[in-house]
Amino acid sequence: MTAKMAVLQFSIGFCHIFLIMNNSVEPEKFNPWNYKPWWCQPWSILLTGITIISSSWLIFRMVWLTVIVSIPILTWMGFFLIIWPKLMAELKMSNKV
Repeated sequence: MTAKMAVLQFSIGFCHIFLIMNNSVEPEKFNPWNYKPWWCQPWSILLTGITIISSSWLIFRMVWLTVIVSIPILTWMGFFLIIWPKLMAELKMSNKV
């Protein structure tokens, strides 16, 4: 990455003032959540998963049933909150090269 530099010189009597301005722009960090609708945002995924797991416990009060319900929900949450953003970031980086 090359940075564009501008050097400005001001003279005030015997003093010379040099200003070095760096015009480089930091690359924006890729945020995959900007491409998803509101119902696919991290807060909605967490809220939905916690609600479903909690509801299964509050309604049935059976640990084994709550565990059975929790496994696919936690898998879904883990994929979309941890794995998917990393995959999208890698895909974005590979497209830049």
